[in-house]
Parts: sequence; structure tokens; C-alpha cells
Amino acid sequence: MRSTRHLALSGCSSRCNLGGAALPLTPGPSPAREEGRRNAARSRVGDIIACAIAVGIAVGGCSKTPNDDLQTQYGQRSETRFASSINGYGVLADMFAKAGHTVRTGTDLTPSLKDSADVIVYAPDDFNPPDGPMIDWFQQWLEQKEGRTLIYIGRDFDAAPIYWRKIWPQVAPKLQAEVDRRLAEATQEFNARRRAMSEDAACIWFSVDSTAKHRDVRKLGGPWSYGVDGAKVEIELNSRIETDDDAEILLTAPLNAADKSTSPQNADDILAFRRAFQSPNYQGIPLFAPTSQLIVVANGSFLVNLQLVNKEHRKLAAKLIDKVGQSKRVVFMEADEPTRIRNSGGRNNQETAGMTDVLGVWPLGVILIQWGIVMLLFCFSRWPIFGPPRDPPPAPTSDFARHVAALAENWELTRDSSYAKTRWQYYQEHVRGEPGMVVAAKRHMKSGK
Repeated sequence: MRSTRHLALSGCSSRCNLGGAALPLTPGPSPAREEGRRNAARSRVGDIIACAIAVGIAVGGCSKTPNDDLQTQYGQRSETRFASSINGYGVLADMFAKAGHTVRTGTDLTPSLKDSADVIVYAPDDFNPPDGPMIDWFQQWLEQKEGRTLIYIGRDFDAAPIYWRKIWPQVAPKLQAEVDRRLAEATQEFNARRRAMSEDAACIWFSVDSTAKHRDVRKLGGPWSYGVDGAKVEIELNSRIETDDDAEILLTAPLNAADKSTSPQNADDILAFRRAFQSPNYQGIPLFAPTSQLIVVANGSFLVNLQLVNKEHRKLAAKLIDKVGQSKRVVFMEADEPTRIRNSGGRNNQETAGMTDVLGVWPLGVILIQWGIVMLLFCFSRWPIFGPPRDPPPAPTSDFARHVAALAENWELTRDSSYAKTRWQYYQEHVRGEPGMVVAAKRHMKSGK
């Protein structure tokens, strides 16, 4: 479908070309210009990645009907067929990798993950906040070592309705009814899942107001808003996250006067905030205590694959990446199944860690792998069995040659040549009845032939 490809590419045509050229950040205050220079290279990489994913989404839509194979699975990036899902985080993961971080995928919270990850991106396919055991695991991980970052992305967003709304003007008139049908299906499915949310859903990090009205954000506030044109963003808010005064607000959606008069908190809507965590065993001055951090993002409306086609969204994603530091080990938690906690104790109904988790613990895993290779080579050297074992065929009982060989061995064991000759002569004369053979043999032995 030519029109679908045109739509997907039009989202990045103003900024991105595959030659790597990029426009400078929007002029603004001094902090914005400084941050723009610092993230210029990262922004160019983000442009190329976004264009690539746009092409992938567009190619998926080139068919006789409006994109029969549209992938909408949420929060996945490792499986090939989900890499270009409009609700996935593959583009964000690639942006982390291009920024110098090591990126991999995880499924469960394991002891090896606790020891090997510096940054965890947790975007569960669950509209409710994390439960108590999940929060305890993450807080222990944050307090265990300084410099760690947990990025939690709320679920209350779906890119499928946006996709269908965008392609509606671009398709042929005869296909617009089909697009309307798919838009209605996507909206209905999303709203049905939202209705399962608790009205007073909360955890110790934040609370969720699921009764708030839908809002299209076109104005930004907070430190992350510098250098970002709020009028061009396509951020959506459904439920609202609320936190206490200890949190550092990173990005907000300012309310106008009319909205503030009806808002219970009379405050701007929070899009992202940060909370610091200190080790409970630190004995020094609290002001200088080493910290880790939790970054909570209200939803993925500026981080999922489809939305990162927007240039302003890529700027916000670059600010998020810049917040975690340099050269970190980043783990994206897959959202295809509920995340489980697995430990070595098996307490509190938590699953026990398996052998694969033990192999991931440094340096035990490397030592065990090396010993495994050594033992495998030893087995190949000692027991080179190729194929299934088979019993050898039984020896025939009527083989006279074996009788002669056994008799010769017995004579040899006597170490008496005269006795052996006597017995051989007796055999030739009395058993076989051929005395001439004895005379011929003697002549042969005397001649040395």
C-alpha cells in the first residue's frame, strides 16, 4: 500500500535522512543549547533508527487491505516478528546500544540479573502498579550498589488506535471503512483492558488515578522540556500518576487555568519523575551518600516504536538515556508474560533459581563453564563412542583355526621347543596319519628355508 508507506515516512521526513544529516535542536535557553550539543550525535542515531522502524512498519502495511499483519504486541523486542511492533521498545533499546550501552533482554527477576544489570527497563503489560514482592526486589537491587537505574514505564497507552487514525486519510476511499472497523476494534480492546484497573491503584512509589479523562498533551514543562517543541509532541495521558514531594519531577504536562480549577491537586500532570535510593548500610554524611535512582514514566506514548518516529519524542528518549550514565549494562524486561521472581531460597512462593541463573553469577559462571568444557573434552578422549552402542557378532564355534592358535599359545607358554616338536610330531603321525609330513618338515627346518 503506497499511501501507508508515505504516512510512515512522513513522520521523519522533516528531520531524518539516511545520509545522517540532522537539524539542530530548537533554539531556546542556554541549558537547551548545551544539552543539544551534548546529545547531537545520539539524536542523529535516533533519527536513523526511527526511520528504519518506520520503513519496517510501512512495509508491513503494503497489502491489498489495510495492514493485515500489523504487530501490536506490547513491550517486546527480542523476537524477530515483534521487533517492529508499534507497541514495542526495540527502537528505544537500539538507541541505548548506539549510546554506548550493552543491551540484552530478560524475562524474570533472578539472582544473576541482580548481580549483572546496571539499568533495568521495566515496561510490564499490566495496567496496575507493581505489587509488594516486585517492589521489594527492585528496591533491594537499587540499594545493593550505587549508580543503578530502574526505569518503570506505565502501561496505560496503546499505539494501535493512533496508527489507524493516522493512516485513515492516506488510504483509498474504499478502504476507509475497513480502517474505521479496525480503529474501533483497537479502541474497544484497549478500553476493555483499562476497565480492569483499580480506581485507587497505588504502590509505595506512586499512586494511579484511573478516573481521569483522556488528554492529548501539546505543552511540556520540567527540566526535560528544554529544547523540545511541546506543540509537536503526540503524547497522550489516560490515567495520571501522583507521587509525594520527595520525588524530582522531570517532565510535566502543564494544565491551563480551566483544568487547574477542576484538578484536585491543582497541579500539572506528571509525565516522568525521579526518586533517589541510598544504601541503608551507609554510615557517612547523607548528603554525600552514593545513590541509585528510580525513573517512572507515566506511559509509553513517547517511547514505543511508533511514537519514536516523532522527532520531539526522540529528544525526550535521548534525555532519558542520558540520565542513566555512561557504558551501562541495560536489561529490557520482556512483557509477553508476567515477570516472576526467582531466587535460590524458594521462600514466599517464589521460584527457585535454576542452573542457568547460577551460570550468570560472576565469576562462578565462568569457572563452571570452563570446567564443563574440560570435562567434555575428557569424555571425548576417553569414550569416543559414535552413534548408539551395538553388541559385536558372536564368534563362530566351528572355527578350527582358533583351536590351532590356542594350542600353539599353550605350547609357547611351556618354553620347551623339544616338547612342542614332540607333540606336533605325535599329532601328525597319530591324529592325521601323515608320517611323510614329519620327514618333510624336518628337512625344511634343517635347510633353513
